[in-house]
Order: sequence, then structure tokens, then C-alpha cells
Amino acid sequence: MGKEKKILSVEFDFPGNLGEYVPVDEARSLSDADIVVIQPHLNHYSSKTYLGKPWLSEHFSFKAREASNHWNKEIFNVLQTGKTVFVFLRGLDQMMYDMYDDPQLLHRMMAFLRDDTHRELDLYETEGVLSLNNGPDDYVGSGGVGCTDELPAEGFDGKVRCKDMWGHCESQETVGVGPEQFEEFVLPYQLPLMKRFGLICYGCCEPVDKRLDMLLRDVPNLRRVSISPWSDRKLAAEKLAGRAIFSWKPNPALVCTPKPDWDEVERVTRETVEIARGCCLEMVLKDTHTFCNDPDRVGKWVQTVRRIIEET
Repeated sequence: MGKEKKILSVEFDFPGNLGEYVPVDEARSLSDADIVVIQPHLNHYSSKTYLGKPWLSEHFSFKAREASNHWNKEIFNVLQTGKTVFVFLRGLDQMMYDMYDDPQLLHRMMAFLRDDTHRELDLYETEGVLSLNNGPDDYVGSGGVGCTDELPAEGFDGKVRCKDMWGHCESQETVGVGPEQFEEFVLPYQLPLMKRFGLICYGCCEPVDKRLDMLLRDVPNLRRVSISPWSDRKLAAEKLAGRAIFSWKPNPALVCTPKPDWDEVERVTRETVEIARGCCLEMVLKDTHTFCNDPDRVGKWVQTVRRIIEET
């Protein structure tokens, strides 16, 4: 076995006491760490708040700036040595507040994440580590078969580029915001990344029916949309017919609980087949974390679905 990695966590509590905890106000060197996890926030310096945000005195404002300068320097140094660093940026709750309290900051953060992902994709292309995913055995997006003759793209010479592949985007984290916030703070930063790929799958567990108009309008290479148990299937079918694959994800709880509900599987499958008539429908049973020691349920689900399709 290799040497155990040393983990330092700055102001971040690991469950099970994993790693060594370092308070944010401790001028600790990170040079002896193999992995660094840092969660910078101001709560350490003040228990008071103003308008929902930490309130700092002049003294603690100086201390916070001092700590920020120290950790910026330490993180830069460990990155230069090739070590692994995880930084928690804002947190989901704070990001929600930022949409109203500090929208420009959130725009800058999203641009930072977009640009960093561009650099990552550039590296993959340059190093030649990508492979085609358009075959009959290729799993793409949040579920589905990648088989298509639309890929690879024109000019393919054996070295795979992003535009020769299926790509996947989703925004489960913003399920709690409206279409207007999604259109302002999320989609503009996803679009340049999606346009790099030949074809796009969109969505996972989040309901996307209220976002379909803008996705169909702005993503010309959209070919597959995930329709989760929380999506409006009728609305999705109306918008996706003739435009993209209706990738239905039935509720796995119907099959995975100690007593599977086969009657409900039958009902909801028949209903979906009827709703999606005229669409390119695929059914993906996923997030099946257990079958309660009864793997034969998988085959029974497949047989049930095939029978319903033949009968309708």
C-alpha cells in the first residue's frame, strides 16, 4: 500500500475526523499537506450580522484581510508544487442570495467557472485523451445510448475533438430558482461550453419543462433532454416532438423499495407512452441504488416496458 495522504482542512469539518482541522486565523503553512480543503468564510470573525451577512468591526476586518492574504499565498504555493486543492467558493445558499444581493459578483464567479472549464476542455483536446462516444454501447448524458451517424464532425482525422462528441449539461443546483434567474445566471455560461460539442444532452433529475423554450431556442445542437419524475411530461412532449429525444426517467422507487409497485409501473409507463406519442421516446431506469437483493426486478421492468410498448 502507498503512503497515506495527509489532508489539511482549513475551516472545513470533515465527517469522521478525516484530515487535520486548521482554523482560518491560524497562520499555518500548507507545505506538508498532500491534499488541502479550504472553506473561507467570515463567521469565524463575527457572530453579528447585518442584513443577513456577517458584520465585522474595524479590528476583525483587518484580521480577516490578513488571513485572506496568508491563505492566498499558501494556496498559490501548494498549487505550484502540483498538490491537490479543493476550495469551496460561495455555497449554494449564498449563491441564491447573490442573485439579488450581489448579482455582479455571481456573474464574475460564473464566468470564472466557464473559463476554467474551457481551459480543461482545451487541455483534453491538446493531450488527445478524448474518445468518441457515438457508438451503440456508449452511455451519454444522464442516461441514454450515444449511437448516431451525426458524429464525428466534418474534418475528423482520428484525433477526437469536443465537436466530435456528445456533451452533457445540467443545472440541478438551481432547481429552486425561476426561469428568469436561470436565463440570466446559468444558461449564458453554459452555452459557450455546449457549443463546443457536436450534440448535447441536457438535464438530469431537475425538472426542465419550464426551461425548454430557451434551451430549444439557444442550443441548436440539443438532441436529448432528460425528463425526470418531477417534470411536466405533457408540456415536455409538446415542445420536444420532432426536436429532441424525450429521455424519460421513471421514478426508481417504484422498483427499488422492499415491495415494488408493479401496478404503478404499468400505469405510469402506459401514460407516458401515450403522452410522448409523436416524440422520440427513450426510457432510462436509473438511480437504482438497491434492488433489495432481488436483481430479477431489472428484467421484469424491461419485460413490462417492452410489453406495454408492443400493446400500444
